[in-house]
Amino acid sequence: KEIQDMLGHGKETRIAYLRADCEGCEWGWIPAAAREDPSVFGRIDQMFLEMHFASTLRFGDLALSLAPVVRQVLAAHFRVEWSQLNLGFKSDRLTVHKSLANKHALNKAC
Repeated sequence: KEIQDMLGHGKETRIAYLRADCEGCEWGWIPAAAREDPSVFGRIDQMFLEMHFASTLRFGDLALSLAPVVRQVLAAHFRVEWSQLNLGFKSDRLTVHKSLANKHALNKAC
């Protein structure tokens, strides 16, 4: 919300492109933004978003519980045009939540 205010974006302003790479905070800000202003994602034309699944990047039990909400919000407003697996830093690679250890669970989460 603060960025919208700083840029002078009101509730009617369209956002042509939003890039979000906040190193794990996506699990918190997406549900919060949807709660605060349910129309916000409908005003974004394109979004580039990095999703992080390492516990070193804030993916823990809380993020796992919010994953279905994040998926629902994104699926309601966007179509995935491209995705790529990025293994990240070596220190993050072995810190994936235990419930996401197999690909089947990862597909369910997001």
